[in-house]
This record gives sequence, structure tokens and C-alpha cells, in this order.
Amino acid sequence: MADKLMAPATPLQACEKKIGCGVSDPKLDKEGCGKTLQEKRYWRQPQREIELFICPLMQLSHVLGLLLCVTLSSQASQLRPWAEWKAEYSKVYDSQEADVNAFAAWLRNTEYVTAHNNQPHHTFKLKVNKFGDKIFNITPGVHTLSNVLRFMPRLPHPIVTPKPPASWDWRTKGVISPVQNQGQMGSAEAIVIAADLDSALAITSGSLKNLSAQEVVDCCSVTPGLLDSNVYKCIFKLGGLCTAADYPQRSSGSCHSPKCKAMPDVRLTNSC
Repeated sequence: MADKLMAPATPLQACEKKIGCGVSDPKLDKEGCGKTLQEKRYWRQPQREIELFICPLMQLSHVLGLLLCVTLSSQASQLRPWAEWKAEYSKVYDSQEADVNAFAAWLRNTEYVTAHNNQPHHTFKLKVNKFGDKIFNITPGVHTLSNVLRFMPRLPHPIVTPKPPASWDWRTKGVISPVQNQGQMGSAEAIVIAADLDSALAITSGSLKNLSAQEVVDCCSVTPGLLDSNVYKCIFKLGGLCTAADYPQRSSGSCHSPKCKAMPDVRLTNSC
């Protein structure tokens, strides 16, 4: 019988049963806890502060872990298209780090192209070409035609139709040059300028001549990212542009404009 007798609970044990982690109950003071309760509160407080600090971190790490899993899963689904793209353009990288960096750039460009093509209001589609593993920094606002339009030639042809049609697409008229491969040429702006003049010539003459962008690079100072009217003034001083057949791409760095014959119909009038 004596073995079944249990010692009465001490005030500390009574408090432990009624106090949760970091939770205090003022009513326990009336039940004999007294000073023990205050000690209990003092001892529990650091643990409570640790819980308040650790628990949000654990929740945050869980969320970040889920986001990481989603990101890795999305990237894993692109590994096959990435391998196919590398095979299509014969891409080989010097190191695994270079391959990873190229893959990250390719993912960024692929997402941009996909987002663009999924928007129905666009009138053209994009595709990731052989430069898809590179990130190009494009300065906003510099690709404007404000400077160019001030120097565009005023064509002497009168307007035949007094009322413009509801729509007009120059692409269907055979006066827009196809997409060109920049190759080793260091200026995309030169290609744009040559194609611009080629289209203006085709509108008046009826056919594209494929004017030389390399001549623009060699003979005129082209500012990267900017369509400058000074380039058109330079072409005016040259007397026009030669065809790409007469002035092909090369990396000599010197102007060979006098050695080829400029297209006579592409000469600009010095009117601003």
C-alpha cells in the first residue's frame, strides 16, 4: 500500500503542468507557485525568443526550397531543347562553367521569345537563333528614328492616291530585304542602315539591290545602338552605297569605297 503512495506535487511541478512554452498564467500565483512561477517565466523566456526567431526561418527555408524545386524542375524540362539547340548550331564550350552560363542566357532568351510569341497582338514571331546563348545590353530609347528622319531624302515622286488605303504592308510588295546574318560584322546598325536605303531604292526602282553594310562600317562612323543621321550624311558624301557583291564583308578596317561603283539611284539629296 505504501508503494502506491505518491509524494505530493511540488509548486514547481504544479506550475510545469499549467505553464506552456513561454506562456504564463497569472492565476498560478494563487495556487502557491509564487516565486517559483517567476523563475519559471524567466527561464522560459529565452526559449520563447529562440522559437520566435527559428520558426519563421524554417518556414522561409521551406518556401525557398519549394521555389528551388520548381525552378530546377523548369530548367530540367529545357535540357533536351538546350541540347538540340547546341547540336543545331554546333555549340561547344570550353568548360562546364561556360556551358552553365550559356544555358542561363539561353533560358532567359527562350523565355523572352516564348512570352513574345504567346502575345496575340504582335504581328511577327521571334526565334532563338545562334546568338541565343548571349545576353545583349540594349540601351532603352536610343533605337529611334528621330535623327534619321531629319535627313531622309525627299522623293520627288508625287502622291498619286489622294486618300491612303486602310492598310499597307511593304513586305508584300517585295521591297523589304530578308533577315540577314550579321556574321563577323561588328555593327548591326550598319545592316539596318543599308537595308533601309535598299528599301527606299526598291520603292522607286522596283527591286532590291542588296547594298553593302560592310561599306557603311568601313567608311562611316557608326555609333553602336544608335541610328545617327551623320551616317546618312557620310553616305551622301560617298555618293551612295555599292552592292554587297561589289563590296563584300571583310575585316580590313579601311574604306574601299572608291574601288566600287555606287548605285546611282541611292544617292541622297542633302536636304534636312
